[in-house]
Amino acid sequence: MKTFDDVMLLVYQERDDSKLWFPEWRVSSSILFDFVSDFAMSVFGYDNDSATFSLDLGFWTFQKWFMQTFSSAAISQKLPWCTITPKYKKMYYDIQEKFHSHRDDGSHKVVAVIGAGVAGLAASVKMAKNATFPLLVQLIEANDCIGGRVRTVLTKDKSGQYVNEKLAQRYEAFSPWAVPLGAEFVHGVGSPVNQLIEGHGWQAKETFDFSSDDPDCVQVFLNGKCYSFCSGLSQDKLTSLINEAKQIWANIFDIGGDVIENEHLHIPDDMCLSQFVELQMKGRSHEDKATVTSLIDAIFAKTAGTSTTCFGMNEGSREELNWDYEDCNFRTNSCFAELIEYFRGEIDRINKSYEAGVCEVMIQVIMKSPIVRVDSELDSTTGGRNIILSGRDGNNYSAHKAIVAVPLAVLKSGIIEFSGIYSLPDDKIRAIEKINMFSGMKAHVLLRKGVDINDSLLLDRTDLFFCPGEIFSQVWLQRNDATCFVTGFVVAEDRERLLSLIHEGGKDARYFFMSQLHRMFRDKEGNILFRETEPTCAAFDLYDWSDDIFVGGIYSSPSLGAGWRQLNSKETCRHDLKAPLHSTIYFAGEHTNTKVCATVQSALDSGVIAAKDVLQSFSKDSNLMTR
Repeated sequence: MKTFDDVMLLVYQERDDSKLWFPEWRVSSSILFDFVSDFAMSVFGYDNDSATFSLDLGFWTFQKWFMQTFSSAAISQKLPWCTITPKYKKMYYDIQEKFHSHRDDGSHKVVAVIGAGVAGLAASVKMAKNATFPLLVQLIEANDCIGGRVRTVLTKDKSGQYVNEKLAQRYEAFSPWAVPLGAEFVHGVGSPVNQLIEGHGWQAKETFDFSSDDPDCVQVFLNGKCYSFCSGLSQDKLTSLINEAKQIWANIFDIGGDVIENEHLHIPDDMCLSQFVELQMKGRSHEDKATVTSLIDAIFAKTAGTSTTCFGMNEGSREELNWDYEDCNFRTNSCFAELIEYFRGEIDRINKSYEAGVCEVMIQVIMKSPIVRVDSELDSTTGGRNIILSGRDGNNYSAHKAIVAVPLAVLKSGIIEFSGIYSLPDDKIRAIEKINMFSGMKAHVLLRKGVDINDSLLLDRTDLFFCPGEIFSQVWLQRNDATCFVTGFVVAEDRERLLSLIHEGGKDARYFFMSQLHRMFRDKEGNILFRETEPTCAAFDLYDWSDDIFVGGIYSSPSLGAGWRQLNSKETCRHDLKAPLHSTIYFAGEHTNTKVCATVQSALDSGVIAAKDVLQSFSKDSNLMTR
């Protein structure tokens, strides 16, 4: 067997052929899995489900055997059976060259990734897929599950469940809904997350479309009444103030637009969002200013995870100017559980390839090992210095390079001590202090139609309530034929306010959330939709992100003093957070994204960027050694 044509003949062998290397099943693989998949579909039909003939089975073993036995085999230029595209030929050549070039050179590198959230997962997979040298990625997670702040409990189809059993049992009563304790929405289109959704066929549904013609899609609950957020008509004073609040928010583009374009423009003085509103409404009544400030706080500041007094306008303007994804929002069927399952699958495939000897790259996932110290030690073999990571569990890890992908709140808490040559520089310390990451809570309620609540157009058509002045500043709705799944969002000072009310009044969070819903949920005639005077529900739970010391909050937010003015240049505190230490330790996470923070795509992008930087640094190190 000397050509790739001969390899493909194996596809046609019958199951009972005793000469097969896999007598238990027909050979269903070749050097490149995608190649064989495409080949099989072209022969047996793209609509024939059985044509896959268990393509996974035996793939890695067969690939290893062929590489070792027929290292000089070539692809024939004239394949007789199907249209094999140049793309797949090139992919085969590339993997064969990579395999034989690096298999025995002994230059095994180790990269430690601290934190298995989206940034850490993306960095690990990106490095493993793109490394051109033997590489071990040690993905070290403090908790007992991966995903970080993407933490969704599946209550129906649990095949992709990745949270611990205790958490899964806690939310069983919310079946059939996926319960997102952390990140929930895909913001905009065209991001890497959108590309994964489309590429893998994950189901996603658009929600609270701010440009919708439906006046009920997004509501503002203010002074005991609901107003349409999307209506462009000023039907009364409050609707007019809602429109004014949206216009004031749009004006933040004027702050930094010229900064992005002009190298020599003076950087504007920073101010908080409430000061900006005050300037925009100069000469207006105190009552109007207070109402608009309250609206902007609930609609924009709380969405950003902060308050109008802590929201920094320079950073906020930069974020808005860098937003390239349009103003729309989606929710996947499993609220990002698909994304975590995707990374789990990628890690599994990479490690299977390593175990089969096809490549020299693997990802070792280490759970429940919080890193508490980052230091270095001399490598007696090379004369260089290795990174030493000390775990709270007593385990130590040695690596050539590292990516710190923990949440900003963990860096703020000082849980991880950076020592010796890896002591944090003043600029990075200042950035950690300046950029805010407040804590937050999500309250979940399951309401039964006809039991807890009456059905109505409001509950059937409204996806989102903004609630200025309320503890739960935003309320999100999903529904099916039988139930309405309601989520309340509490962040920043509202969380402290809720805890204070619970402590002082003897009432629990369920009481306060249900009381707010009782005031909100009314039909067009003003009739209360709850069927009982004391509102009931099928299930309730409150999740507080401060309870997890290895997360510590929700996400970073545009912060006062962290923008352009702080460094008197177009670089910001985000650049200081992202900056590596000695081209050895790199940083990732949504808080390090120098364009846009606080989204899943921000975290994913940061991980990919850190991975590229690490691989490039290895290449630079190699070039220096060669010289």
